Amino acid sequence: MSYCFTALSQQQGALKPDPAPDRIATVDLAAVFAMHPLMRYHDEKTGLFIKPFKKDATIEELHKAVQERNSAFLKMKEANSAEIERIKSEIAQAESEMKTLSGRKSVETASLSDRYEQEIKNAADEDARKALIAKRTSGFLEIEEKFHKQIQAQTAKRDELKASLDKIYRSMTSAYYLSPEETTAMFKNISAEIKDAVNFVAAKKGVLSVINISRMKNEPAFEAKKHPAGAVRDSREFETALEAGPDYTKIEIFLKAPEKKSESSSEAEKKYEDSKASMQKTAEINEYKSAYENRFKIIPMKELEHIMNANIVYGGCDITEAVIVYVFYKNGIPREKAETVCDALQEIEDID
Repeated sequence: MSYCFTALSQQQGALKPDPAPDRIATVDLAAVFAMHPLMRYHDEKTGLFIKPFKKDATIEELHKAVQERNSAFLKMKEANSAEIERIKSEIAQAESEMKTLSGRKSVETASLSDRYEQEIKNAADEDARKALIAKRTSGFLEIEEKFHKQIQAQTAKRDELKASLDKIYRSMTSAYYLSPEETTAMFKNISAEIKDAVNFVAAKKGVLSVINISRMKNEPAFEAKKHPAGAVRDSREFETALEAGPDYTKIEIFLKAPEKKSESSSEAEKKYEDSKASMQKTAEINEYKSAYENRFKIIPMKELEHIMNANIVYGGCDITEAVIVYVFYKNGIPREKAETVCDALQEIEDID
């Protein structure tokens, strides 16, 4: 409320400008998140982070670690294969029974309709016709209730089985991925690091306010799925993702350190090394360009909504109340009415 009555305190003339106006900067937080080194470990298929490798890992160490993770997954798969197949079989049975019940319901409904159709047409009078329609409606409701209970029971059974299957698949993700809790913690750490970076750069440049322009620049053409870490995905998605394994391409590109040239290398060997270094740099540039072009996918992420929804990410002051009050003042509305507006805004702010 520090600005609430600024306008009313001015009896005449325009408000005086601040002696040192805010210097405003902008930041595309979606782009910053998309290019954060740890975001290359984020797996869109599962919503989890791939277990990070040590920062100074060589390509050989990465391949060895990947093989170890693949072996760990295959052991988990073998240990759970019998249970997975049993659950899948029971799910198929439940879905088959649901389909059968739905078919029987349709047959009984059609049979009842046919039975009453001619009787209704041949009814002696309007009262008789209404009575037959009422009986037919009652019959429809009985059929609906009978099959609804049976289908509902099979649906509940199937959903329970799917939850069990989902639990198994989630336990198997530990071969490749951080847990949902660890993934949430990773997002928090990345968010905190980026916020610190914004604060540092803003202070260094003498900026007084920083506006997040992600939504202005990156409004997606479609609504991306909002799957928070550990949110329920279809078990088939997890099965497919686990069978394929994580995509390490983005990680691998940045682990390939340029090879040192030997003093004794021939001219041809040096040209080859230069060519490899150039290809490596091109691969890295292309990966960053791809990350930037796909930054809109960051905006709907459930874990990042709190920071993506913030328009001001550093400094700034909200003058909404002062503007409203000044408009009241210019329109000759009494001070107490302006106070009521401020109270209303404060209550809204408290709720939010």
